[in-house]
Amino acid sequence: MLPELRRQFNQNFSIEQYNQVIGDLKAYFGQEPGFRIAETPVFMPRYLKNRLIEACNEILSSLMSPEYLKKSFDAVPKEWNTPGDSPHPEFVVADFAITLDEKGCLNPMLIEIQGFPSVYFFQIMLDEIYRKNFHLANDLNPYFTDLNPEKFVDLLKKIIISEYNTDEVILLELDPKNQTTYVDFVGAEKMLGIKSVCVTDIIKEGRELFYDLNGKKQKIKRIFNRVIADDWANRSDLKASFAFTDDLDVTWAGHPNWFFRLSKYAMPFLKSGYVPETRILSEVTSIPNDLENYVLKPLFSFSGSGVIFNVSVDDINSIDNPDDFILQKKVTYFPGLMSPSEPVKCEIRVMIVWPEGSTCPVFTTNLTRLSKGDLIGVKFNKNKDWVGGSLTYFESENQLDF
Repeated sequence: MLPELRRQFNQNFSIEQYNQVIGDLKAYFGQEPGFRIAETPVFMPRYLKNRLIEACNEILSSLMSPEYLKKSFDAVPKEWNTPGDSPHPEFVVADFAITLDEKGCLNPMLIEIQGFPSVYFFQIMLDEIYRKNFHLANDLNPYFTDLNPEKFVDLLKKIIISEYNTDEVILLELDPKNQTTYVDFVGAEKMLGIKSVCVTDIIKEGRELFYDLNGKKQKIKRIFNRVIADDWANRSDLKASFAFTDDLDVTWAGHPNWFFRLSKYAMPFLKSGYVPETRILSEVTSIPNDLENYVLKPLFSFSGSGVIFNVSVDDINSIDNPDDFILQKKVTYFPGLMSPSEPVKCEIRVMIVWPEGSTCPVFTTNLTRLSKGDLIGVKFNKNKDWVGGSLTYFESENQLDF
């Protein structure tokens, strides 16, 4: 994808370097990540970075239209409707498959979008550790703007901590230590000083919430929400003293309603050439004859849960709630990253934050996932190397034309 850089990296790569990457991550976070880390970062031309920014701007323009903002409330189930909606999401992640356009140029196509946080803190450290162990050039940059790690942490602090004291802010999750993303929660504590707290450990008194902080009952004034609603619905063993629907004396860093309002539900409403054909299943009046070119997705799942990739007519007819599914045209990933064994496909997550009161969002860093399987995801890459979580570095000099 930047052939000379790829050739140099592959030529100089050693398994000892990779093992040191994993060792450094473990040393910083106190444990290995709960997901596979790829042996390589990705090197991309500047024009792809520009296209990703263009795609996100077009998509956000659709999402922030008065028409969609009003319509998006229909996506929030009554049993999860949280009071105190914010005027815009504070966190947006957009996943793009890297494909080829008709001219043979790299082109992003939207796979999924979510108004929910991602592993910001982990990616900050992955950048530092990749750079150290693979001796990456200083002019390669994973950020979309003039951010650097220090500025990014300051930005996250502004959004997550806001005007509160650190002890008054928590990261809320389900059984945090057993989440695959727990390393990111450790990063949030190291970089911001906030604790990760399970929903079951919250104490509710009237409209107020508290947690135990070193033996003291500490009032919670702001919640950095990492709870995925459908995960909580499936955890009947996690009994909490409060619900998202309660009228609580807290503010949210990432209001829970945006998990629904900015999700796969939004994709049929997006106006951009970077978005594949997508329809709500209930609005599909004629089933396509080429179903092999489509994928069926539940609207509010996360991490690929419930997705049907090889769709059949029986699959469609068996859906009892077609309003809660989309039928989406498949995109063809370009296997353009050369590993020592076989080509690798790439998906780039653009991670966007939007400070409260700001008129526009901030493009930050990226999370990149590599796959040798038919699709992105762990189950399609078992027993394979040079796959998993990674980071894309964009060239900052010698901009290429489209």
